[in-house]
Amino acid sequence: MAQSQCLPSHSPYKDKIDSFFTPSATQIEEINAFLVKARSQFSGLEREIADLDSQIAPLRAQRDALGVVISAHKSLLAPIRRVPDDILREIFLDCLPTDENPLVDPSQPPLLFGQVNRHWRALSHATPLLWSRLRLGALRYRFEDSKALAKPIASPDAHTASQLQCTVSNWIKHSSQTRLSISYSENDFFYFDPAEPALREVLRAALIAPERIECLELRGESTLLADALSLEGSRMPSLRLLSLNLRQQPFRGFDEAPIFAGPPPALRSLFLMGRGVPRDIPAPWGQLTELGLSIGSSEETFEGGMDISAACEILASAPKLVRCHCQICPRRPGGTLPPGRSRQPPAPLPNLQELSVSFPEGLGFEHEPEQFFSSIDAPNLRFLKITFTYFRLPDRAAEVLAPNLVPDDDDLVVLIDPMISASYLLTILRVLPPHTTHLFVAERPGIGKATHGIELPPNFFGTWIEEDICLHLRHLELQTATSEFGHTGLLDFLASRVPRLRSLGLDVPSIQGVDIKDQLNDMDQLRVTYMEPPPKPSWNFAHSQPEREPEPYH
Repeated sequence: MAQSQCLPSHSPYKDKIDSFFTPSATQIEEINAFLVKARSQFSGLEREIADLDSQIAPLRAQRDALGVVISAHKSLLAPIRRVPDDILREIFLDCLPTDENPLVDPSQPPLLFGQVNRHWRALSHATPLLWSRLRLGALRYRFEDSKALAKPIASPDAHTASQLQCTVSNWIKHSSQTRLSISYSENDFFYFDPAEPALREVLRAALIAPERIECLELRGESTLLADALSLEGSRMPSLRLLSLNLRQQPFRGFDEAPIFAGPPPALRSLFLMGRGVPRDIPAPWGQLTELGLSIGSSEETFEGGMDISAACEILASAPKLVRCHCQICPRRPGGTLPPGRSRQPPAPLPNLQELSVSFPEGLGFEHEPEQFFSSIDAPNLRFLKITFTYFRLPDRAAEVLAPNLVPDDDDLVVLIDPMISASYLLTILRVLPPHTTHLFVAERPGIGKATHGIELPPNFFGTWIEEDICLHLRHLELQTATSEFGHTGLLDFLASRVPRLRSLGLDVPSIQGVDIKDQLNDMDQLRVTYMEPPPKPSWNFAHSQPEREPEPYH
């Protein structure tokens, strides 16, 4: 092939390209003559390339066909084919989530295994333990988040709901005779429309074998969960954990729930959140080892609710408790402890090791902690968490504190939310069990990400000395609103408690601003740890986040 004579380097006007050159009439004719030759050569090259492509195309087809054959035969040598089925089953089981039940979703295990090949599908279907736990995502209309109230995500249509029902039915069938753990949870923000029959059928499919259900956790609107609430306890002999978090329920919905009529004999863990009269709920309190209660009063009459009197009465009926998590609601007007309760001995809770309790905060509630703790006797308590939230169960104390320390047999670790006044904190400290050894007045112990803290008045710790508060303390951590401690009497308190007090943690707005740092450094027998919030991120002009598109239902 001859070398082209019309390349840009051979053009008489190559220096004029990319300039504001305006050709004359003669120059225009010369340029057109150059383009005629160039276009002719371009067409010739196109024909030569087409001829070459016609020769290469069959070779490419042969290569691609051989590639398919090679890939297919290489797959026969894949090591996964030599893995015994028993080991493959163990791999399947290890792929399941451990912190929650597997979601009914084709893109996640165990349903995902059935999309690999026929053998994996058959093997997964023949492994009942893969299907012994099930979690349904929210079926109802729900909002994407609390800031997008005008942007609902629709629940599945009738056809999708029917397919989901079939999937859930097959899921339960694959579980064979294994014990079941079933959970369902709706978002806090959703429409309170009547439950669609198709969606109720999905949940009904999940509850088709009540005699095998060992763990049942439901969070949603009561009409959608009506079939679950209508299950009789006598039909659930394996049920060990029951968690009901109901929205839009009838006020006494728990009182009349058939699941408590002839209660499940194996029930040991019970969590209830809703509205009602706690003492009228026919739950088997005496057989429980774990209890979580957040029962609000009627919005119309203020009747019921988990006030101090109800909490003390229920705890007195549950001597086997090992873990307890309860929300104390504001007492209704005129509410008092049951007659004679304050004069009776404290309710014995010899097995209680973990207690999370949330008190109302504000004027008029200062005596709630004293009345509560004076009504129980828990000599083996190891974890105690005190918060001040409303209408939600407090987090488990051990889950918050255990990553930071493992208490000895005689230790008591106490966590108190710092969102209270100093006077209220003193009220709580005065009634703490005397064997308290670790005290965290902090939002997240050991993290140092405080966004708020307790205000410490003058001589705050002087009161600790005068009233012998927390005499057996070995570790103290404080999340404070200030870095200045000179006026609080902290140094005198530390001097009176060292060497029993071994460590101090200060979560402060600024480590550099701590005014007693030199004096603390001089205390050789005290280990001091400082924490402070991370620096604030720099201002970003693009402060508004783009709207997210609704995600399809899974």
